[in-house]
Amino acid sequence: MWDDIVKYAEEYLYYPDANTKLKLSGIQREALEALAEHKVVVVCVPKRQGKTLISAVAALYALTCIPNSVTIILSTSREHAAGVAFRRVKELINIKKRKLSSEYLRKMNRRLKISQTHITCRLDGGGESLIETVPCVVEAVAGKLYDLLIIDELALIADEEVVSVAMSQSEKPNSRVLITSTASSQDHLLYRLYQESQHEGSNIHFIYRSGWDFYKSDECNPLITTEFLETQRKRMIEPLFRRYFLNEFGTYNENLVFSEIKTVDIDPDPTVFECYETYIGIDRALPHSQHGDYSAAVTIHKILLPDGSVNYLVGDATIFPTGEFEEIWGYIMDVNSKHPLAAIAFEVYQCYDIYSSAQRAGISTELIHVTANLKAIAFNKLHSLLTTDRLIIPSKFTELIKQLSRLRYRNGRYEAPSGEHDDLVYALVWAIDVATKRDLSPFFFEPFFLR
Repeated sequence: MWDDIVKYAEEYLYYPDANTKLKLSGIQREALEALAEHKVVVVCVPKRQGKTLISAVAALYALTCIPNSVTIILSTSREHAAGVAFRRVKELINIKKRKLSSEYLRKMNRRLKISQTHITCRLDGGGESLIETVPCVVEAVAGKLYDLLIIDELALIADEEVVSVAMSQSEKPNSRVLITSTASSQDHLLYRLYQESQHEGSNIHFIYRSGWDFYKSDECNPLITTEFLETQRKRMIEPLFRRYFLNEFGTYNENLVFSEIKTVDIDPDPTVFECYETYIGIDRALPHSQHGDYSAAVTIHKILLPDGSVNYLVGDATIFPTGEFEEIWGYIMDVNSKHPLAAIAFEVYQCYDIYSSAQRAGISTELIHVTANLKAIAFNKLHSLLTTDRLIIPSKFTELIKQLSRLRYRNGRYEAPSGEHDDLVYALVWAIDVATKRDLSPFFFEPFFLR
């Protein structure tokens, strides 16, 4: 059933951005050929090595060559699955603007129906095949039988139950599971699959490449140069660079995220700058938390400098005695009276009362749905601002500075040492996350004296 997939890819498919036939790399060819013999195929290689294309080719092959097949794409979220692997599938079959393409794909394109989360293909003699993106929750995957299950970036999926349930539903004789990911910590399901694949008689074909030597080999994407890697290394904390680009499995138990924090002995008053916007990040524990967690807020000001660059000034860092609504809302109103807020950012499940009040007060909010991937992106932003001296931390905020300097990256998590706190760090991260991804408002560019 899967024997012809490599021939199919190189005979019928074209690169999405060019009128040239697809040519598989060695890793891509090995992965697709392995589907003919193995129930589970895992491709664990560094970033930018064509993992998504492997998934897209396999999904399209099942859709157009396996009658009445069902392909499920599972990722950290339905949005991520639709935005990565699913999008690449649509690019491979979107041939309307091409001058060159196979008659096979032209014919097949007329049989396809594409939506945001589904692609269906009408078959000769009736029936249809399906590709579907699925949310990363047990209720969504339970009971779904498939011919092909694609799991994208398994290392970033924290809920192993969802993956285990999905993988267990491979009753069809020729069903396959294709997993693509960068490396994980050693307590993750991905590493256990790697260990299982080393046993004699295992039906898991595990493709694993790692280390600097990989980038010197013929298998590596030639566009990933030493200069590119060094640039990425400067932008990322070391554990994340080793994970995403050196593809190392590890626990990273003793790695400090920020070994040195630069501070400035200044007054955190943004009005000395002509143009600024203000954001608050909140990390809220349950009131009177039994685990000793704090509720904390950090205010930052997004400052437009005369040369057109943007810096970020920490304006306040506060720990609340109880985390009750009245305390936090009073803080928000006090900041808003001095510096009208552009937005507040907080984790949605613990701040619904604050969210409702902010909506009634006309204050913009950013709801944080915390995932491992979102944390990685948010902490990379913080790291980038610190290493480029674009985040100004006044020396008076001693507790925030202490928490930043003690933060560790352990088993895929950013956390304080045992018995210490990281609440102010997370409040800072959420404030930076919303401030960096929002465009500057027109108000931002008005001369200060006109406000």
